Amino acid sequence: TMSEAVAVLDQQGRFSQVNPAFEEVTGYPASELIGRAWDQLECDSNDPAQQQQRDAAMAQGERWQGELWQRCRTGQERLLATSVTQVRDHDSEAPYFIVVQNDITERYRSEQELRFLANYDPLTGLANRTLLMQRVGSALEEARAGQSGLALLFMDLDRFKQINDSLGHAVGDELLRAVGARMRAALPFGTFLARQGGDEFTILLEGDADAATCETIARSLLQAFRLPIRVRGNEVSVTPSIGIAQFPTHADNPADLLRFADGAMYAAKSAGRNTFRFFQHEIASGSRISVALEQCARVADGLGEFRLHYQPIYCVYTRRPLAVEALLRWSHAELGEVGPEVFVPLLEESGSIVNVGRQVVREALRQIAAWRREGLPTLKVAVNLSTLQLLRAELCSDIHAALAEAGLPGRALELELTETLLMSNPEQAIRTLAELKGLGVSIAVDDFGTGYSSLSYLKRLPIDKLKIDREFIGDLQKDPDDAVIVETILAMARALQLRATGEGVEEPAQLRFLENHRCEEVQGFLLCRPLPADDCLRELLRAQAAADAAHGRGGWHEAEYGEEEEETPPQLASRSQ
Repeated sequence: TMSEAVAVLDQQGRFSQVNPAFEEVTGYPASELIGRAWDQLECDSNDPAQQQQRDAAMAQGERWQGELWQRCRTGQERLLATSVTQVRDHDSEAPYFIVVQNDITERYRSEQELRFLANYDPLTGLANRTLLMQRVGSALEEARAGQSGLALLFMDLDRFKQINDSLGHAVGDELLRAVGARMRAALPFGTFLARQGGDEFTILLEGDADAATCETIARSLLQAFRLPIRVRGNEVSVTPSIGIAQFPTHADNPADLLRFADGAMYAAKSAGRNTFRFFQHEIASGSRISVALEQCARVADGLGEFRLHYQPIYCVYTRRPLAVEALLRWSHAELGEVGPEVFVPLLEESGSIVNVGRQVVREALRQIAAWRREGLPTLKVAVNLSTLQLLRAELCSDIHAALAEAGLPGRALELELTETLLMSNPEQAIRTLAELKGLGVSIAVDDFGTGYSSLSYLKRLPIDKLKIDREFIGDLQKDPDDAVIVETILAMARALQLRATGEGVEEPAQLRFLENHRCEEVQGFLLCRPLPADDCLRELLRAQAAADAAHGRGGWHEAEYGEEEEETPPQLASRSQ
């Protein structure tokens, strides 16, 4: 085609003719190319073996195809899809060669960027959780084969949320970048370092990672943060809490190694922060929190000391409340408020999450039934599902019983499952979700974009919604990569005919971005924090009344629930609130 760069080479590989497209791609006019050897434009980065194959094919009169890096007149290197074909002229016995090239540099760079985003954290440039787990898995295999050990250090910044809330997310992001740089400087060269997400980092120590080595590394990291970090004119003091788990002493698989290091990190926080702790089985089973949690989780009926808070999910265009997400909270008489990041992993480890999760679904549906009677007839509730719950054969019968007990149709319930959970056993997930869909229940993929889902499986999964992870939403204004990721997820959702919810909306600019890019649903602190049931009802009724006044009752946005007629949304592209 006319866009292809075409050149004619003589028998010695020198240019004899070039078309305008070849002049454009190389930056050289024809007058500077004619008589010049083609290999003078080639880059040192090309594979020598590939070049030998090409030269051999040309010598034998065979067609050759491949990708070559070629240097332009400006010195810039471009990747070109190249074919070389030998031609013989009837008037001459000497052959010549036709070179056809297409510039694929931008495609190559886009692919490289996607590979980077799949395995690395765009904020810090460190490995992400996906790459960490792959690396830990391969390191464990090598350690078993070599009868050596390894260790995982889990580091969390103390009170980082307070810094983020007081100084803003931009300062928080710069601080995280600086923390990553300090950690790299403090660790031995070549140590594998990853960012889990948020303010959590992990370090993989391979070889003979005995207790003394782990302690030395942990103390080096603590020492690295003795001095404050200067960020945008602020002197910010941060301290880390570090948990350590070892193979084979504590765990023999990647998931347990990470979980135990995480548990040891919380033990370090409980010990006063700015310290480190090795994993001990008492951390998971014998601590005061674990004992109290075990007693609380034994309640056969109801939630006991647990309670539910609810966070509304709104239509992005009308701000009408469409659903609420049920969030588990625990207030202990002696321990006080215990965060879900502490007690949920312990519930999962002990298996108690199955009973607690069953009670959460029952209570959430009971509450929604009451609210529907209060004037919110189409409201639905979203409940998070754990791995153990998904794997249970009784899950569908439990859900069916809870719906019947509350007197609600299946469409009143939405189950949220993380991307990682679905991909851990995709074939079973497909079967279980199909059964749940048979009950009328809708399925949402939570924290989408942070896992490793296969698009082939994503198309097969009977899901209704993608919930975009709050980490991407939080950096929309500052990180172009996150904006591209969110746009891509929304485009993917539309292509697969799925709804999308933006989580963690905290700033008006984030809300505008999601509205402009047609993300149908939003939730976050900007709109409403998680609230106790009575407070949440007041907010739901207020928001519905405001939406009714502005847009009329019912509407297109409620069509998903099958309880309102679908209407065409009003000139959404021109809205800007």
